Amino acid sequence: MRMIKLREDFGKLIITRKAVAEFFDSLGEFSDASLTLDFEGIEFISRSAAHEYLRQKAISQKEIKEINLTQNVKSMFLLVARQMQRAVSV
Repeated sequence: MRMIKLREDFGKLIITRKAVAEFFDSLGEFSDASLTLDFEGIEFISRSAAHEYLRQKAISQKEIKEINLTQNVKSMFLLVARQMQRAVSV
């Protein structure tokens, strides 16, 4: 399982959908079926970036695990995941 430190790609902030989409596109260069994404040092993810992250993760053919998420990042992922579930059930 390959470990990828997101701080190296994003700095402290993950802001745009485009940045997340480009990051997921770059994961194709790895032959690993499983990846661990290390969120250490990521202080903030925008709502739109979190939405794109969860969308890309859901369609990815790789097994993706996250580690070292701050409470702020966890909270945003939970908020967006709930909104996505509500949108599907409507």
